[in-house]
Amino acid sequence: MKRVLLISILGIMLFSCSQSTPTGGQKEVNKEQQDPNKTNEANKEQQDPNKNNEGENNGNTEVPNTPPRDEYICSGHQINRYYKISDLSIREDALKKDNHGNYVMTVEFVTKNFYGYRKPVTEVSKFVQCANKFGDNASKMTFPDDIDEGFALSAFVKNVTITTSDDFDATHPAASSLSDIVEIEYLTAYPSIKRHYDPTNLDGLIEPNVGYTDPRYGVQRISKILDKVSQEELAMVYLEPGNAVIEPKNPQDKNTLYRMRFSKAPSNSVQTVTITLTTDEGVYTATKKVAFL
Repeated sequence: MKRVLLISILGIMLFSCSQSTPTGGQKEVNKEQQDPNKTNEANKEQQDPNKNNEGENNGNTEVPNTPPRDEYICSGHQINRYYKISDLSIREDALKKDNHGNYVMTVEFVTKNFYGYRKPVTEVSKFVQCANKFGDNASKMTFPDDIDEGFALSAFVKNVTITTSDDFDATHPAASSLSDIVEIEYLTAYPSIKRHYDPTNLDGLIEPNVGYTDPRYGVQRISKILDKVSQEELAMVYLEPGNAVIEPKNPQDKNTLYRMRFSKAPSNSVQTVTITLTTDEGVYTATKKVAFL
């Protein structure tokens, strides 16, 4: 009887041990539950999408096709530099008839300084004045941060006249206007700016297919008989970068302001020609004796 009781007690003890001893997998689970650091690491990985995606992106977390910051800027202006006229001149001593039967004269200007929207710092206030008078304060044009683009004369042009000291012909006596027989050519952006930067339906656009972020957007080439040019078209002279040289060392490198085309030769082949430019900054004149060959 005692032997049977002893065997029963041993069986009960063995059964209890088998129930309380964890398996290998259970041991790992229990260990993780008891280790809060390991649990926190797992939760952190689940909450960090960058870490989970590192294998797919090879560690590159930048968004594709994102342009570098600060590479392009928008100043709010289409014109970012205004050049002040210091001198006006006529290039040619003699004019020859071109293939279209015209005599082409070049009116040049010299400039000693400019007003930029950022520099020179001492002239920024003058830039603001120019931008205000041309109404150029809401442009969406962008350009490289280290390169200013969009140049123009600082002067608001009110009138351009061309005369000769002697009778040009029977219908144009000395000192009378030749605006009905002389064609003027130059660039301007003012009509587009005045239309809130909308060049739709404007004639003579130099780059009609560019977007508003291109500095040539809305720039027109005016080429018409002088007395047919409107005040709006006359007001601003837009300058290409190569045509805005500060005090050129070589006199031959003066900046071109206008090209004037005479549709006919004068009765007297040698004429003293005077160009007068009336602006809000003053009156500029250029006079030269020119031969019509």
